[in-house]
Amino acid sequence: MYFVYAFTYSANNLGEHLNVTDSVSQPIQKLLFVFLTNTTCSLIKDKKYAQQFGSTAKRPFPVSALGFFFLRDIIAMAAAFTLPAMLARSIS
Repeated sequence: MYFVYAFTYSANNLGEHLNVTDSVSQPIQKLLFVFLTNTTCSLIKDKKYAQQFGSTAKRPFPVSALGFFFLRDIIAMAAAFTLPAMLARSIS
């Protein structure tokens, strides 16, 4: 679990200072960077937990459920890491 938190917050801090391209705004770049990092680390964590604690045979995972997981993760990353900085600028 700490693996996901450490990499997500590290990606957030790194995303604050990176500007890969001028064609995409910096907050969107940061959101995508944090989202991809968090999602990748979460999938690795979930796979390890399933291997360690799972007791049933492997079953196929519905592809539509992955879409909902990605939607949930991108909304969560936007609400936690991108929107607060944007709102802080407009409030002050």
